[in-house]
Amino acid sequence: MGVSMYEGWKDPGYCLYGAGNLLVLLGALGGEIEGVREAVDIEYVHRMRVATRRIRAALPLFRNCYPTQKYRYWRREIRAITRALGQARDADVQVDFLRKFLADLSPQEAAAVALLFALEGVAAGENTGAQPLPDPGGDPCAPGGHVRVSFTGTRASIERTHEGLQRPRKPPVMVPAVPPECPQIYRPGIECLMLRLQQRRKALQPGVIAALDRFVDLGVAGEMDATLRRVAAEARRCTTGIHSRTSYEQAFFHISQSIEEVFSYEDFVPQEEQIEQHHALRIAAKRLRYMMESFSGLFDGQMKAHIKAVRRLQDILGEMHDCDVWVASLPAFLEEEKERSVAYFGHAGVFGLIEPGINHLREDRRMRRDMLWRSLVAYWDRLKQDGFWGDLRATISNPLLGRSAGDSAGITEGGEPPAKLAVIGNVHADLAALEAVLEDARRRGATAVLNTGNFVGFGRSPDEVVERLRREHAISTIGNRDEQVLTVKKWKKPHRKGQKYRALRWQYRHLSRTSRAYLTSLPREIRLNFRGNRIFMTHCSPGSMAGFISSKAPDTGLREYIGAAGADSIIFGQERRPSARQIDGVWCISPGSVGTPEGGDPYAWYTLLQLNPFALHQVRVPSRTGQTIEKACEWCVPGTGARLSREGRHPDMMKPDDEEVH
Repeated sequence: MGVSMYEGWKDPGYCLYGAGNLLVLLGALGGEIEGVREAVDIEYVHRMRVATRRIRAALPLFRNCYPTQKYRYWRREIRAITRALGQARDADVQVDFLRKFLADLSPQEAAAVALLFALEGVAAGENTGAQPLPDPGGDPCAPGGHVRVSFTGTRASIERTHEGLQRPRKPPVMVPAVPPECPQIYRPGIECLMLRLQQRRKALQPGVIAALDRFVDLGVAGEMDATLRRVAAEARRCTTGIHSRTSYEQAFFHISQSIEEVFSYEDFVPQEEQIEQHHALRIAAKRLRYMMESFSGLFDGQMKAHIKAVRRLQDILGEMHDCDVWVASLPAFLEEEKERSVAYFGHAGVFGLIEPGINHLREDRRMRRDMLWRSLVAYWDRLKQDGFWGDLRATISNPLLGRSAGDSAGITEGGEPPAKLAVIGNVHADLAALEAVLEDARRRGATAVLNTGNFVGFGRSPDEVVERLRREHAISTIGNRDEQVLTVKKWKKPHRKGQKYRALRWQYRHLSRTSRAYLTSLPREIRLNFRGNRIFMTHCSPGSMAGFISSKAPDTGLREYIGAAGADSIIFGQERRPSARQIDGVWCISPGSVGTPEGGDPYAWYTLLQLNPFALHQVRVPSRTGQTIEKACEWCVPGTGARLSREGRHPDMMKPDDEEVH
C-alpha cells in the first residue's frame, strides 16, 4: 500500500519490530560495499542489490516510526544505489550465462579452446582483446594457421599469422568457412556478444563506485543506524515485545494486498504469448516475497515454506523474463555488429562469423522460454491444488483473532483464539450507534471486528468514527461513500448541487489528514482464512465498486459472485438491509447498517458470525439512530435531517436540484 495503515499513529511493538528488521538489512548492505568496489566476485553486487531492494520494500511499511523527511531522504539514497547496481548486475548475469553457454557448446574441448573474442585484463584496466580465429585454409576445428581479430572499444583490426611471422593485411579478408556440424561455428558470435557485455560492464563500474562513494560520504548508513537504534530504544520503554495487534494487522493487510496483486495476473498464466503480463506477474511475486520476508519474524518460522514456494514461482518467472530479454535484444545486437563490420571493413565478411552463434542463442532461449512457461502453468496449478494460497491466508489471518488488542498470549503461546466475529458496515459517521454496537458485540463474546466500509457519509462524527474503528483494530474495506468523500473536491461543477455534495464536502472537511490517509489505504476486497473458513469481504461486489450484491438477487446472479469470490462466506456491505442466504453451500451475508438503517429503522444492525461450528446471528441494537441522523444531518446539511430520519434515505437518492425538504 502506498500509505501506511496507521499514518501518524506509532505503535511501540510495531516500531520495535520494524527497527530491528531494518537494522539487520542495513548490516547486510554495509557488508557488501568493499566487495562491490573491488569487482572481483559478481556475488557481491548481487547480494548488495538484494539488500537495497529489501530495505526499499521495508522502509514504507514502518515509515511512521521515524521522521518523514528522514524517510524520504533514506529512500532516495537507497534507490540511487539500487539503480547504480541494477545495470551492472544484469550485465554480470548475462556474461556469466554466456560463459556457461560456451562451455556447453563443446564441453570436451572447452578447456583447450582459446576465446576468439576476449576482453583481457579487465581488473588491470586494459581495454583490448585478441585471440586466434581458424585459418580459412585449415581445419576449423583443429589448431593451425589463424587470423587475429583485435577489438579496441568498438574498433576492430585483422592480421594474418603464418609460421610465427605476423604480416599485416588490410581488409577485405577471407572469413573462414566453418562446417555447420562443428560446434565451433557458434563460438565467435557468442564470444563477440560476451565481449560487448564485458565492455559495457566495465564502463558501468565507475558509476557504481561513484554511487557507493556518495552513499558512504553522506553517511546515510550511519544516520539510519543511529535513528533506528533510537527508535528501538524508545519503543522498548513502552512495550514488552514485537507481537502487538498492530504488527499482525499490518502484516495481514500488506501481505494480503500483495497476494491480490499476484492473482490479478492469474488469467494470463496459461497464455504463453502474454510476455508483458508474465513480466508483471514476476514483479508482483517478487513484491510478495519481500513483503513476506519483511514480516516473517512475527510468525516464528511458520512462513518459511511459504517464502520458499513464492521464491520458486519468482525464479521460474525470472528465467522466463531473462529469455524474453535475450530473444528481444539479439536482433538489434546483430544489426549493430553488421553496421560495425561494414563501417570498418567495407563489407560484412567478419559479420558472417558472428551471425550463426547469435541466431543459435536466440533459438535456444526461445525454446527454453517455452519449457519454462509449461513449468509455470504446472507449478501454478500445483500451488492451488495443494491449498498453498489458503494456507498462507490462514497463517496471516489467524493472529487477528487474538484475545484482545495487543495481547499476544493467544497468538504466540498456542492459545485457542476465540471464534466469534462482529461484522458491521455503513456506520456513516454515527459514533453513538457504533459505540452501542461494539458494546453489544463485546458482551456477546466477539473479539474481532470485520467492517465492510462506509465509515463516513452523513453523520456528525466522521473523524471520531474512523479513529474509533482504528482503536478497535477493525479489519476493514473501503466503502463507496468513503471513496466519494475522499474525491468530492474533484467533482465537476454540474455535480456540485444539492444535499449530497454539501454533505460529503462537510464530511471531507471534518476528517483529519491522518484519517483521510487511512481511508485511502484501505483495500476494496479482503480475503481471510480463519480456522479453515474462507471469508471474502467487500463493500459492493467482487471486482467492482459500481454494482452491489443484493439479497433479492436470483440464485443465478449470486452464483456469479460466488464463483468470483472463491470463499465459504461472502460478506457485502452496500445493502443496508441485513440478510443471509446460502447458495451451493456458500453463505452470502449482509450485516445491515449501523448508521442510517433501511427505512429510518431506529435500530443499528450487525451480524455475529461464529466459526467452528458455523453459526450467524443478525442482531439489532437500540441506538437512537433516527434522532442521531436528524441532528447530524441538520448540522452538515441544514433542512435535510427530518426527511432523512423519516424516510431512511441518503441525499444521493435525491436529484441534484432537489432542494425541497418538506
